[in-house]
Amino acid sequence: MNFLRGLFGKQQGSSVPTGELIEVQNRWGESPVFVEQHPNLDSIFSDPTPQLGTAYLSHPDPEVRASTIPYVKHIRTIGISNALADLLADTSSDVRSAAVHAIWETATDSDPDSNRVAFIMRILRDEIQRTGFVSHMSSEEAMQALELLRNAQPSRRNDFNKWMIYAWCGSDEDSAEYGYSLLDIYSKHTSFLGIAKEGTRQVGAEIGGLDAMRAIHEAIELTLGGAAARELEAAWNGIGQWRG
Repeated sequence: MNFLRGLFGKQQGSSVPTGELIEVQNRWGESPVFVEQHPNLDSIFSDPTPQLGTAYLSHPDPEVRASTIPYVKHIRTIGISNALADLLADTSSDVRSAAVHAIWETATDSDPDSNRVAFIMRILRDEIQRTGFVSHMSSEEAMQALELLRNAQPSRRNDFNKWMIYAWCGSDEDSAEYGYSLLDIYSKHTSFLGIAKEGTRQVGAEIGGLDAMRAIHEAIELTLGGAAARELEAAWNGIGQWRG
């Protein structure tokens, strides 16, 4: 219980109410973390901290998880963003809805290096590709979470698509520029073939490397769909080692 007092300030005069405690998953270490089973969130989050936030976002009661989100959504830490990413695959539809709207609400700029949606997209990318250890979702759940994130803000689809390209290019702006060019071509022609083929091939020839081409192709498939990806595959046939 000393750890609880140290982490949550459970001492005389603390804003954390005394009540029945339950253990939740600890994202911060091996020591156990305890939360109130029936919390008064107004009191608990009168002075919110990332540790409190991640603990209550892991509460077993979905109503508590959903109700915690408004208190902590503006805390700009990796831990809170990781926890919100996990909630996109929550068993409760109310929690998933609250999480995705909070994530978009706090995505106030278009810079992929500082934007929360873009950051969470990189978490989901790692889970889809099975290269990440931050989240607790499966690759299938990560794909569903990505779709939830995509569909929550149709008016910002262009931003979403660019952040997808950036994420799948390993956050390399130079590589992502090729993907942005392909998005522009498809936006203008709704195809990578026909009159769009020459420009599409020019982009492919400039990318330089099969692995980079594959990464951009995968991002195009996820942003524009399978039909567009098949057109891109055909348009690039014969460029370097690419075989469409």
